[in-house]
Amino acid sequence: MAGGRLGLEGSVSVKAFVWGLSVVSIPLVRHFFGRVDWVFDYLTDTPGKVAVCLQVAVIQGLLLLLYRGPVYKVAVRAAFLGLVFGSGLIISLSESTWTHFGWYMCSLSFFHFSEYLVTALINPRSLSLDSFLLNHSREYTLAAICSWFEFTVEMLTVPELKQLPWVSALGLVMVLCGEALRKAAMLTAGSNFNHIVQNEKAQSHVLVTSGVYAFFRHPSYVGWFYWSIGTQVVLCNPVCILGYTVASWRFFRERVEEEELSLIHFFAEDYVEYKSRVPTGLPFISGIRIPKTKLFRVCFQSSLWFGETGANTMDPPETGPAGAGRAQDFPVLLENDHVIDRDQIFVSVIEKGPDGVGLSSAFDRRFLPENMTSLGCTVANLSRVVPHGLLVFFPSFPLMEKTLEFWRERGQAERIENVKPMFVEPKGRGSFNEVIEGYYSKVDDPGSKGGSFFAVCRGKASEGLDFSDSYGRGVVITGLPFPPRMDPRVVLKMQFLDEMCRKKTPGVTYLTGQEWYRQQAFRAVNQAVGRVIRHKDDYGAIFLCDERFRGPSALSQLPKWVRPFVRSYSGFGNMVRDVSQFFRVANKMRPPVEKSSCQKETPQCLVESGPSSRAQSPRRPQSPHGSQRRQPQKAKALDAHLPSLKRRRLDGCNGLAKICINYDSCVESPQRPRSLLDALDQDHRAEAGSELHQASRLSTLSLQHDKRMEEELRGGKRKIKLVSQQLRTETSETRTSSDLCEEGKSSRARGFLSEMKKSLSHVTFERVVQTLQTYKKTDQLEVLLKEAQGLAEDANTHGLLRGLYQFVRPHHKKTFDNRCKQLTGQGCGFKQEHTLSKEEKEEVLQGGETLL
Repeated sequence: MAGGRLGLEGSVSVKAFVWGLSVVSIPLVRHFFGRVDWVFDYLTDTPGKVAVCLQVAVIQGLLLLLYRGPVYKVAVRAAFLGLVFGSGLIISLSESTWTHFGWYMCSLSFFHFSEYLVTALINPRSLSLDSFLLNHSREYTLAAICSWFEFTVEMLTVPELKQLPWVSALGLVMVLCGEALRKAAMLTAGSNFNHIVQNEKAQSHVLVTSGVYAFFRHPSYVGWFYWSIGTQVVLCNPVCILGYTVASWRFFRERVEEEELSLIHFFAEDYVEYKSRVPTGLPFISGIRIPKTKLFRVCFQSSLWFGETGANTMDPPETGPAGAGRAQDFPVLLENDHVIDRDQIFVSVIEKGPDGVGLSSAFDRRFLPENMTSLGCTVANLSRVVPHGLLVFFPSFPLMEKTLEFWRERGQAERIENVKPMFVEPKGRGSFNEVIEGYYSKVDDPGSKGGSFFAVCRGKASEGLDFSDSYGRGVVITGLPFPPRMDPRVVLKMQFLDEMCRKKTPGVTYLTGQEWYRQQAFRAVNQAVGRVIRHKDDYGAIFLCDERFRGPSALSQLPKWVRPFVRSYSGFGNMVRDVSQFFRVANKMRPPVEKSSCQKETPQCLVESGPSSRAQSPRRPQSPHGSQRRQPQKAKALDAHLPSLKRRRLDGCNGLAKICINYDSCVESPQRPRSLLDALDQDHRAEAGSELHQASRLSTLSLQHDKRMEEELRGGKRKIKLVSQQLRTETSETRTSSDLCEEGKSSRARGFLSEMKKSLSHVTFERVVQTLQTYKKTDQLEVLLKEAQGLAEDANTHGLLRGLYQFVRPHHKKTFDNRCKQLTGQGCGFKQEHTLSKEEKEEVLQGGETLL
């Protein structure tokens, strides 16, 4: 039945093409009636135009009467190509300067029609409207339009450039040879030929090495390559000749590598041997590089060693003991439901982003700008909806790194950073603990909206860490993490399974290589998905951001406890509405543990304490079921270790005001420990202070921004050695109190810039930074005073001016303080000692005088 239908489509295309070609009949009739100059005038004079329009209308009417549905679509396209071919013949036979453009019309229309016709002959099962290749890609359409535009412009401005018959003749030869080579390759390959690169081997697939394939590994690509360049040589388009050559070469280089990945998987050593002796035929394209031989010892059927018993806690479990690849190794298979209720889990398949672009991490789409942009918009929106911690998993490190870099260039990373500071899983082991502790601290911070942690499937974060409660309220899967296709172990494993399937051992059923390959991707996804629910009172959301997750075949690979809750949304807004409602309900039914404002892990959170009081160590909230994932953290409030800062109670002040008030205080130098217990206690407090400063700066983008701002304030880039800011117990002889005071001022200055960035617009913030740089270089206070006048309209004017006060040089502080009083009615805390330089302060301290 299918073959008859496809045969009908092929015959209809031929009839429709001939009807379109009949456009040449009217000029022939006019010629027989005595008109000799009909050829070109037929398309230019008014009667000729009317005749063409009438003929097209008649053909269209016949097609509507004779055909319906898909067959009509085929007929319309074939008739259009026939019409273009006939018009090209008329122009080619004329004696005008447009003759070679007629050649181009004939070659272009015949190429697209013959692609469909030959496909209908050799592989009717793959025949579709796409076989015409009319909608090949946007780039292909744009290239054709550019060639028409260049030809028209040059024809009108430099017509002599188009009058090179030998050049057009050479182009026509290239077109004919390229067309013949491509069609010969299609006919030789037969049913093995397909316009779409195949990822799964069919039973009918064989390796074709005869005919034109004995000379070129990819003769169809060779023919298309020279045909495309030849069309521009025919038109004498110098710009498009160069453009088509570069674009076609790059396209076929990527296409050959993609196709050879599948061919090596299909035919293994046979194709490798064929590849070694036959070239691609394309200039400077050798195909995929095969790595050097390595010796591996891999067990492909582990059941031979482990017997018929085993255990597997991961879905899907059909791989048998230790992943042997057998589909039925266990007589009893147990899959348990989860302990959670329906209102504790939300699972959504997000096929399209907020901009309507489909999401996919497939090989041919993962690095498309529109795809990465849509994914960035999706994650940015989810970061606003999901409370506390958000986990984002990528299929691989290269994909994550390139995507994050793209987001930074387009500003999408900044959108995410402003809501949930971004922490990225490092490749190495050294800094992983620091990054993950920074993420935990940011989520614990009651003054923030949480954090976002970006990691990869099969990484440390996806398989070995516990993100219970607020540390993992949402998990975003950005794609399917397939194993490396060219890894020798993967290739051999798939070949082994395919071979076992062909043997058909009685009583044993094996997965095919492709089924096993797909299963490995979903096992990694399921491992990452499991981060969201860690105990019976936990809740969270799962977002599958890849259109390949839709459909029953993909859903069947997910864990049993996830499948009943999967929802697929056609509109992004509907999903946001439902997940917002989910979190509102879950938060009411399972309210989070309230955190004290003084547990905020910043150096500005001070408490009022008497001489004998002792600061309590804020502990990170533990799971209701006593998760022992990590040890409780040490105290991180600076007032517990720096008594000189316990001068004022700052409850009710925002972060910016606290930084400004603390500016007057200097850190006292540490005293020599009087005993071993005192020394141990001092070391304990110093380590806690170091963890505080480190946790507040581990956010990936915040760290980069702070570093850039420090460089700008110093007047340019300098070489900086980044060291761990771990406070050590030093004697008063090696570290003076003035050194500690300067260090405290530097830390508060960085904190002020960070708070100022949040409270001002981007333009205003950059202007203030530029003003500070100018003031540092020129020492002109008028520049800074003028900017202070512009900040008078801000709601937090006094806080901003108080923060800028720390950047004013000693001899200008009094003047700046007076201007602050004029603008806000309050001073900046000016004291006479502020007018002294650093050297003058040291002289006063050495002389034993008191600063008033």
